[in-house]
This record gives sequence, C-alpha cells and structure tokens, in this order.
Amino acid sequence: MGKKDKKVESAAPLSESEKFKEEGNKAFMDKKYESAVDFYTSAIEASPSPNAIYFANRANALHKLGDFQKSIENCEEAIAADKTYVKAYYRKALA
Repeated sequence: MGKKDKKVESAAPLSESEKFKEEGNKAFMDKKYESAVDFYTSAIEASPSPNAIYFANRANALHKLGDFQKSIENCEEAIAADKTYVKAYYRKALA
C-alpha cells in the first residue's frame, strides 16, 4: 500500500506589506539594492504597525549601498519595534 494523499492547506494570503517585503527580498537576492530599499519602504508604509523585520531588511539593503548612517537609523527603528530582534543589533554593529 502507498502513502495516503494528504490535502495541503493553502497558506493565508499575504498582506500587502508582506508582498512588498517578498518583492524586496527578491530584489535583494538579485543585488538590486535600490529596488529592495523601495520595496521595504513600501512594506513599512503599508504595515499597520512598526515591523522590525522590514526595518532591518531595509537597513541591510542600505548597508549594501554604502549608506551606513541610514542603515544604523533603520536598525534603531527595528530595535524600537522589537527589542528581541537580534538581527537588528547585528546589522547595526556591521554598519
């Protein structure tokens, strides 16, 4: 006997801010850092509350562009949104 087929439940649709974040992640992976910054900015603006991940991701893209001061500022925003988000501290230290 074979394995029983399992129905895979589809995940809930992504929010607008999550869609922007995903586009930012794709741009970042393609080394299109300016586009990534724009997408992460859109995610931040679309989010109903401050999201540490969006700020930290934008900080990372800004760091790649050599804008270390704005990278640090975004890390500080990420830390303000979630004091336990370790990546924000790490990215701030890199800048």
